[in-house]
This record gives sequence, C-alpha cells and structure tokens, in this order.
Amino acid sequence: MLVTLLSGSFLFLAPIPARYMHLYYGRVAYWLFTILSTLTILAVAPQWAFSQATVLILIGLFSELEEMDVPLFYAASAAIILSGLTVFLMALVWGKVAGAPVLTTLKINIGEVLQQYKNLRGVDTANLTVASVLAMFPAIISGTMMLLVFVGSLFLRSKTSQRLVYFKVPVYGVWIFTAALAGTFMVDPIKAFYVQKTMSNVLFFMSAAYYFQGLAVMGFYFKKLRVNYFLRTVLFFVIGLHLFIFVAGLGLSDLWFEYRSKTYKKPVNKVS
Repeated sequence: MLVTLLSGSFLFLAPIPARYMHLYYGRVAYWLFTILSTLTILAVAPQWAFSQATVLILIGLFSELEEMDVPLFYAASAAIILSGLTVFLMALVWGKVAGAPVLTTLKINIGEVLQQYKNLRGVDTANLTVASVLAMFPAIISGTMMLLVFVGSLFLRSKTSQRLVYFKVPVYGVWIFTAALAGTFMVDPIKAFYVQKTMSNVLFFMSAAYYFQGLAVMGFYFKKLRVNYFLRTVLFFVIGLHLFIFVAGLGLSDLWFEYRSKTYKKPVNKVS
C-alpha cells in the first residue's frame, strides 16, 4: 500500500518500500504484487499505474541482478533499460486499447507545459520546442530511474548499500562520454537533429553516471571521517542538488586520481 501511495505522490520515496518488499518478502510475492496492483490501478488511473509499474519493475530487476552479484553499474543500467522498455510497451498497448496514442498524448502535455513557461517572465524558451523536449525524454527518464535506484539502495541495509561507496563507472565509459560530448556540441542540431539528440541523451546518461560516482566518493569520505547520519544526509542534499557539475566532475576525475583506492584498493577493484 505504501508503494502505491508514494508512487502517486512522492515518487522518489516509493523505491524504499519496494526494495523492502523484495528483500524481506521474496521475489514471488513481489512480482505477484507488481502484476496484480498495476492491472488494478490501470483500470482506474493509468498514469498512476505507469509510475508504480516503473518503480516496481525497476527495483525488482535491479534486486534480481544484485542477487546474481552483477556489478552495480551493469545491474543499474540493465534494470533501467529493461524496465523503461517494458513500461513503454505497456503504454503503447494501453494507448491502442484506450484510443489515446502515447506520442500524441505526450506532445499535448509537453505543449501545455511549455506554454505555461512562456507565460512566465524572465524564462528563456526560445530554444524549447515540443520536438526538442520529446527528443530528450530518454535522458530525462533514465536520469529519474538512476535516482530511484540510488534512493532504493541507499536507505536499506543490503549488499548494495554497503558497496555504494565503491561505485565506479567502467573505464571505457570515459570514451563514450567524450564521444557524446563531441557529438552534442559539434554536430549541427538542425541538419542532423536525430544524431545530435542521440548524442545529447548519451551525454546526459554518462554525466548522471559520473554524478553518482561523485556521490559515492563523497560517501566514502563521509564514512571514513565518521560524519553523523543527519549531517551526512544534509550535505548530500545540499551539495548533490546544487552542485551537479562539481559532483559529476569529481566522479569523472576519480578515473585518474582514484580517490578511494589509495586506502581501500582491493574492495574498489573488486566492485568495479
């Protein structure tokens, strides 16, 4: 019940009870609840059903992969991709049955939001169009899912919560990041719209991955310095929310400086 309520109100807290359910009630009860509750809510409030399904499928897949000892980066990436595709296919099927095409509905909703922004003074919306916002939807959704996995893993004691401070993006990730960065700013967004937007989505995904690596580095030193839980939470929110570029840069630079391996080289190498 708590998963259902939070997925319709405070979405970013919903992964916590979902994670608890999978850890303490097992996969059979978890997936039965996922299927039955989603189908029930779908008949009443489709958008609510899709948000709940996203949380439950994402956390469920991630937890299953975690139990198979898949490294954190690959477990999170696979869970994000598979759950995103599953929910998107569900939305397509529901759209056909209900006679409300998903893309058309998204365009209408995005158009309404953009119109509200255009009515605000001091907000530059010259470069914001329905097409450009829709093209960045994969990045927006994947970034949201990353945060859901992070919240679900951080606040419950498990194998993953103990390993979060050692999270690392694979070494080859820097080449993907570099290629995406070049493509985003060097490819003409008008002549090669889809190529440029694809690169932008990849850049956002990799930046978010390095952002969470930066948070892991911060968490490592908070733990090493024995910062109390309350102060640690406040610092995470203040620094994490307001200094995205700094935290992402910290995670990216960890590739060369290896901030954590100087003290705990074996655990870091094992997790990465």
